Order: sequence, then structure tokens, then C-alpha cells
Amino acid sequence: MTHISDDEKKEFRELLIKHANIFPWQGAKLGRTNIVKPTIDTGEARFIWQPPRRIPPPLLGEASGLIGEMIAMRL
Repeated sequence: MTHISDDEKKEFRELLIKHANIFPWQGAKLGRTNIVKPTIDTGEARFIWQPPRRIPPPLLGEASGLIGEMIAMRL
């Protein structure tokens, strides 16, 4: 963040402090929210079903670790 001015850093820090309750801090539980409802505007287009795809073998270990963390957090 060397290209950011001191005033911008101060504003950013204040913004983070103001909204600190929306970030999961280390050791905090992640959960679900109903604050934001995502939508995808497809216009008049219909959805196209696609079959699930396998995880590439080089990424299986990382995926398993992340899934294990989510299970431990009961997500």
C-alpha cells in the first residue's frame, strides 16, 4: 500500500473500524447472512443446466482442506 496517501490510509482504517462487525476475525465463527440477496440478471435468457465437473487432481488436497474447515465451522 505504498502508492496510497496517508489520508487515504486513514480513511480506509476508519472505514474498516466503522464496519468491523461485518468481517470474520481470526477465531470468529463464519455464518450465514440474510443482509444481502444475490441476484443474477439474465434478461430474457433461460438458465442452461450443466453437469457438475470434477475437481482437478492437483487441487483435490486444497479443496479437501477447505471443505474440512467449513465442516468444522458447521457451515
